[in-house]
Amino acid sequence: MTARPLLPSLVLALAPAAAQVLPPPPAPAAPVQLSVFEVAADKDVGYQGGDTLSGSRLNSSLKDTAAAVMVFTPEYIADFAANGLGDITAYSPNLAVDMLETSSDANPTFVGGSDLVDTRIVVRGLSASVSMDFFEAGISVDNYNTERVELASGPNSILFGFGSPGGLVNVMTKRAQLNRNRTALRLQGGEWHLRRAELDHNQILLPGKLALRLNGLEQHSAGWRRWDWSEASRSAVAVRYQPWARTSWTASYETGQMTGHVLLPMTAFDANTLWLAAGRRTGNDATWTTADRGFGVNRNTAVRNLVVTDSAGAPPFVLTTRNAVNFRLLESTVEDVNIPATQRAGLTLVPAAQIPYDTSVFGPGATRDTNFDRLVSAIEHRFTPAVTLELAYLHERTKQWVISPVNNLLVYGGDPNLSLPNPNGSGTLIPNANAGRLYFDAQWKSDDGRTGNDVLRAALAMRLDRGRLGRHHLAFMAEHGRQFAWRYPGREIFVDEQGVPIGDAANPEAAANFITRRHYLVPGRLDTYYAGHPDDAVTVVRNGRTYHRAWVNQSVAGGSIRRTTDSVMGVTQSSFLENRVIFTGGVRWDRMVFDVMGNTRLGADHPLVRSGARVLNSLLFTHDAVESLGYEPVTRTLGAVWHVARWISVFYNEGDNNAQPKLNTVLLPDEQLPPPAEGRTRDYGLALSLLDGRIYARATVFQTSQRKTAGGNFNINIRGGAYDLATPSSRILQTLFENRRITAAEQLAHTIGDESNLSASSDIVNRGYELSVWFNPTRSLTGLLNFSHTVTDRSNVFPEFETWYNRERAFWYATPGAGALVNATANTSIDQDAAALLQLTRRLRDFYNFGFGDRPYKANASGRYTWTSGPLKGAFIGGGVRWQDRSKLGRVIESTTPDGTDLYGRTLIGPEDFKADAFVGYRRRVAIRGRSAELTVQVNVTNLTGEDEVMPLRYNSRQSGYLRVLLQDPRRVRLTTSLTF
Repeated sequence: MTARPLLPSLVLALAPAAAQVLPPPPAPAAPVQLSVFEVAADKDVGYQGGDTLSGSRLNSSLKDTAAAVMVFTPEYIADFAANGLGDITAYSPNLAVDMLETSSDANPTFVGGSDLVDTRIVVRGLSASVSMDFFEAGISVDNYNTERVELASGPNSILFGFGSPGGLVNVMTKRAQLNRNRTALRLQGGEWHLRRAELDHNQILLPGKLALRLNGLEQHSAGWRRWDWSEASRSAVAVRYQPWARTSWTASYETGQMTGHVLLPMTAFDANTLWLAAGRRTGNDATWTTADRGFGVNRNTAVRNLVVTDSAGAPPFVLTTRNAVNFRLLESTVEDVNIPATQRAGLTLVPAAQIPYDTSVFGPGATRDTNFDRLVSAIEHRFTPAVTLELAYLHERTKQWVISPVNNLLVYGGDPNLSLPNPNGSGTLIPNANAGRLYFDAQWKSDDGRTGNDVLRAALAMRLDRGRLGRHHLAFMAEHGRQFAWRYPGREIFVDEQGVPIGDAANPEAAANFITRRHYLVPGRLDTYYAGHPDDAVTVVRNGRTYHRAWVNQSVAGGSIRRTTDSVMGVTQSSFLENRVIFTGGVRWDRMVFDVMGNTRLGADHPLVRSGARVLNSLLFTHDAVESLGYEPVTRTLGAVWHVARWISVFYNEGDNNAQPKLNTVLLPDEQLPPPAEGRTRDYGLALSLLDGRIYARATVFQTSQRKTAGGNFNINIRGGAYDLATPSSRILQTLFENRRITAAEQLAHTIGDESNLSASSDIVNRGYELSVWFNPTRSLTGLLNFSHTVTDRSNVFPEFETWYNRERAFWYATPGAGALVNATANTSIDQDAAALLQLTRRLRDFYNFGFGDRPYKANASGRYTWTSGPLKGAFIGGGVRWQDRSKLGRVIESTTPDGTDLYGRTLIGPEDFKADAFVGYRRRVAIRGRSAELTVQVNVTNLTGEDEVMPLRYNSRQSGYLRVLLQDPRRVRLTTSLTF
């Protein structure tokens, strides 16, 4: 981790503050007329928001908004010392961080992907989107440049015709202000070497006409797990220019770099429990028998390129078993692999007693580097007090580079080999100095991603007062956007000086070229418990050629997609009967075209190969579209609020939208991008305003659904794992080819899952209720209570199967007697493999209807008390508690019937999730060089009671250990000091 200087001026500015005496406060600044497309915090009270843009895209009162909207007020964000999206969401209604708990596997691979933008969240059990200034966000949220955060639950076409059905978290970034000069400095430090500094300065350059705002961030931190670290360096500049009373121009530009350790919630997978229990048996490849499997020793028949390093100090060497005639390595196992696969435990994380969870075995080489640039510019003109036009433009670019081990291939094993082939490649056996030692085996991957988004938007707002016919606030919007995203998953391989791979030269991404890094550890020294380092330079000479490490694009599964969007929207918020009835309605039309780019292999004459930038025959995306998919959905939102009396209101809201499909996922029958998932919600309920609004409660009954869901937190993988449909279908094609019933071209054309992530779709319907209560009974006390209950119903699982199966079955059986043909390797007939596909699909549908990870009940409470008089004047104390219900982790399969139906036993239930947080602070006015300033010092403690950091997500197949876990931060203390003047 490279340390960069923090903003030293912050420290110097804060130092003299405490010794100064308070002068009289300055006169209040003159009010500034806000745009109809902006919201200020002046109507917020404590944790309760006043106005919102998320109900109608126009400045509206929250109490007049039928849609479920929550505002995270500046006071709430400051009290909980929230720095990012994950911190903000802790005390929200029916919202949670998404770690794929509802997926059957709950594999956290996405954490190490280049497409991970920010903390992923779910609202009402469904994925939610994040936007900034109501544009799609391709960068992470950081509160150093955040003015306001709003959460709109459920689909809403007024906000986003193209977003996730769970809802939208919209972040309004800081804008320059014409009403006053202002400077805010904020320092934060805490456990795990956290150092964070923020600067926010607003400067009026021309009174009433021109202002500039500068925001900066420097943050450096380690983590509670060994090897964890992160750094962020971001800056933003905003300008506001109002040359005439009715015309203004605003612009903001942000750039930054975030780097850090790739940290997955896991250690390594166990590959030595049985071997250790049997006494670390050793032997030789030549004398090994299948009986040795009972003692935890197996024979690996794969050809391997091993890079061996040793924490004890032995020099590294390279072992390529391809040059050792008929020699294969022995390896330790977690269980007896003579047992049928259906009876084994399978993948199991190493017990915490052997590798504590506070050690990240990814080690120092697992890193992420993200760079971005974002520009938003808007021109607004008020033709009359009732008619306003805004033209806005977004330009955003991101670049990500991630290196980490392939998590399912990271194993903790032992070495049973008494001898090894000589590393010089001769094949002569030599004694193995590491026999009986423990090691980590890992294959390393790279992930190279780029995104871009350019959007031009025009919005027209109008106010009409028709007396008894109502007052109407109308808005019309037209938008044109172009977005691109490409992503290369890569692997580490050996290549020679000409860029030719060591094994399969025609297919650099083939497994025969992969490097496996074996790192021997020193028992008890946890600083040696890691999966090697991808930057350890190694070369190997084979057949007169010198080979070195290179990264190669493993596949084009990440996709290269260009999206063009044209949208038109109209919305009205109308009030009747002296504002007792408020109606909101909107309709939106979108035309979306997805262009899928092709790919090619690079020849020896390609400039990238000649320069050494790319490997011979490696895959590269082209700029030519090979497939174009178009959609034209029409979405709408309708809602109404009836203020029955001053203290009680009832509301109804319904809306729909279309979700962005996962760009690295394809569906059968034709392996195309999924269509946009269809989100829909229907909410109704009542609101109570008591004690002149000092207590405000809102109760909502909802039904929120997502149709045609593919990928994400409800992903269904059919290209691997227990429900792998690609393997038996490929075996059928191989059988037909072996028997000369089809050509090689036909075999390739009908193969599935060979180029992208093959998934299946389903429908999700979530029903439940939510209750939120805000209270501000006195000037000193503010608080918030949230409670929710959600039930998930999953149906219509894998509807694409029948269309694909019936079409392919006709092809398989097109020649006489095809069903009886037998595969030469697997010894299965086409009839048997076809029947297996039907069985797998039956089991898959039953399996995915279960409801993994559902936590039906959620509740949280938060609040703050401030002393406004007496000797403690200026002091404040507060905190919160948050609780989530127990979740379903799986079912025990007792047996399987002859027709492939699983018979289930008991349901596995996980623990509840409970956390408590607290803060205490002091705020007072001070003087700095004759200027009045506000100084705040506060201490925040997260996870006050030190709840267990390990939350089980999935058990292995025999329930004898964990397959997936969720790791949560232990108790954390932070000190924040801020100065505003």
